[in-house]
Amino acid sequence: MAIYKRFFASTEIDGFGYPSVKSEHNTGFNVIVENPKFNANLTFLGVMVCQMLPSDDQSEFRVNFIYDGFLNEKGKFDFYSPTSFVAREKFGNFAFLRDLGLR
Repeated sequence: MAIYKRFFASTEIDGFGYPSVKSEHNTGFNVIVENPKFNANLTFLGVMVCQMLPSDDQSEFRVNFIYDGFLNEKGKFDFYSPTSFVAREKFGNFAFLRDLGLR
């Protein structure tokens, strides 16, 4: 957030995307959006804790879903299995796409 505010913050943009730290997979990116702009335009559903897997013939970016996390009323995360009722209820159709093995 400090780099964004110092070098990129502007009334003309809502956020900023930047690459993740270099890794063996060399994939991924981060996005930063200021809270007022986030709240006005997006709804936070939850987080997915994943393990990066080696690429194969069909995909360069593969992950193993470990946990899904959702904010509770105390503002802390509760974590659930990706196949749990809670995860399916909160993530909706995405939970079913994940079951199809989409990478």
